[in-house]
Amino acid sequence: MTHAAKLELGRLRRAVAEAEKRVADLDTEKHELERRFAGSELYDDPAAVVALGNALERVRSASALALGVWEAAVLAFEAAGG
Repeated sequence: MTHAAKLELGRLRRAVAEAEKRVADLDTEKHELERRFAGSELYDDPAAVVALGNALERVRSASALALGVWEAAVLAFEAAGG
């Protein structure tokens, strides 16, 4: 394997790790928002329900996007011989 190929493989490995971290961070945030959403005290404040619902939808969308980025990073890493 050439030096350039090793450098590229290292770059792709880092991309996979960064994408995995992003997916994990968003998953943690999603679980926290879902936990807060389940709390009965939340429903005393309709504006808070809407805000939390919007935040949860934003995190779900970001999570789906991050998962796609991770999948693409893994495929690129594997295609490069990783």
